[in-house]
Amino acid sequence: MCTNHPVFTGAKDTPTLDHPVLFVGDFNSHHSMWGYADTNADGDTLVEWATHNNLTLTHDAKQRGTFHSARWKKDSSPDLCWVSSSTTHSKPASQTVLQDFPHSQHRPILIQVGLQLPIFHSSPRLRRNFRKANWDLYTDTLERSIVTVPSRSIPIEEAYRRFQGAIFRAASSAIPRGRRSVYIPCLEEECQKLLDEYQTSGDP
Repeated sequence: MCTNHPVFTGAKDTPTLDHPVLFVGDFNSHHSMWGYADTNADGDTLVEWATHNNLTLTHDAKQRGTFHSARWKKDSSPDLCWVSSSTTHSKPASQTVLQDFPHSQHRPILIQVGLQLPIFHSSPRLRRNFRKANWDLYTDTLERSIVTVPSRSIPIEEAYRRFQGAIFRAASSAIPRGRRSVYIPCLEEECQKLLDEYQTSGDP
């Protein structure tokens, strides 16, 4: 539902909808919930309406205002998004205030609805997986190689180069290398199981 400068006559006059819904628009109301220093009657009525209809506001106080007054050179947030929720949980939603729009004092807002997980595309470079390392094999391989490095008959630089090579050989044999091309950080096995269940059922 999109609305522009609505006039609220009371929460009881708002129809009850039995499906997920967004109320988006310039509500032209002041309230501390969305960053105003003062609260007016329209703001109180709007909060009463939202509470009655079990709606959640997506406003983020850390972001800049949704409206920039050219006259007063000041930001405010009359443009709001309310998200419906059930008795147990609200619909996951977030908003991002974008860059200024040409010839308009209102800034566009990106509303994202649903579960949002950060997905990363990793570098093609292979990396050591220390969690899967065979440390016993690493220790045995390194100890067998170290004893073959002379301690007195070669320069210290050469001894160090051979010692470094022994470490690399032990690591290559005992510590696997690989990469995940696409992954969600910190997603452990139990979390992955819960995510799979959510994606199958759609129930948070």
